[in-house]
Amino acid sequence: MNHKRKCEVGQTINGLFFKDALGDKKYIPRSGIPYYKKIGSFVCLCGNDFSARIEDVLNQKTKSCGCGARVDGSVGRRMTSHGLSRTKFYRCWYAILQRCNNTRCSEYRKYGARGIMCEWGNFQDFKKDMYDQYTEHAKKHGYRDTTIERKNNDGPYSLSNCRWATRDEQANNTRNTVRFKYKGRNLTQSQWARELRVKPGTFHSKRTKVGWVGAIEHYKSLL
Repeated sequence: MNHKRKCEVGQTINGLFFKDALGDKKYIPRSGIPYYKKIGSFVCLCGNDFSARIEDVLNQKTKSCGCGARVDGSVGRRMTSHGLSRTKFYRCWYAILQRCNNTRCSEYRKYGARGIMCEWGNFQDFKKDMYDQYTEHAKKHGYRDTTIERKNNDGPYSLSNCRWATRDEQANNTRNTVRFKYKGRNLTQSQWARELRVKPGTFHSKRTKVGWVGAIEHYKSLL
């Protein structure tokens, strides 16, 4: 029985993201008898791209690009070049990469399976495009309320299609968000509730009883 583990593109193996298969590399030992090993392109926890023998990644002989990053998020003696591997910003990029490419990720069916792509294959590119906007948004709204949002939910994760948004703004931009247009204004339930100065749950209860128009006009009369 063959107990060899398989390595598929899109998997995360011991913390390293398997980006692509690069084919076989020829080695010539002292005996002079050549042999071949399969090589893969991986993304390290620090965000760097590097190539390595696939079997060395599987058996954990290779655990990083050389930066010393480990699966638990800590780093060894050699520090990462960008110094952000422990931050929410880095985890955001890594999560995007997973949901778009890793078929074993629980969110893959909502993203990668729908053709949603991540154009930032390298962390340094993500940092170059999005880090300044990230810090500006975080200063205003706080790091906990700074999330990445795609403007077009059917489009890729890219500079032209992404921005930083609060959790409320993110919730109002999902594919399943219900909106109601009233006197020229097209808002979600939570946005109507905020404008009418009531809790979303209170507005929802009223809406289910008297409808959208009835609920909006009722609370507008109380302002």
